[in-house]
Amino acid sequence: MYEIDEDKYYENYFDVFHREGWKQFVEEQRQALEEIKSGAFNGNEESFYFYKGQVDILSKTINFADMIEAVYEQDQTRIPEHDSLSI
Repeated sequence: MYEIDEDKYYENYFDVFHREGWKQFVEEQRQALEEIKSGAFNGNEESFYFYKGQVDILSKTINFADMIEAVYEQDQTRIPEHDSLSI
């Protein structure tokens, strides 16, 4: 299994998120999402669930960087257990 320390984990993602290729990828996913939203739900129930799944996947992909950043910020504000005083 691939193991990496927590700081390096976030560092790797932040490195990717600041690259032009990531920005281009996310913009393409946004465009695909808008195309699906504009005409996808004009079918039967089966196609509705297919397109709903596509919307869910694209939304998670588009928001992935924000989610990683939010988790990182939450981790940074958490008080480590080993830093607490014991009497």
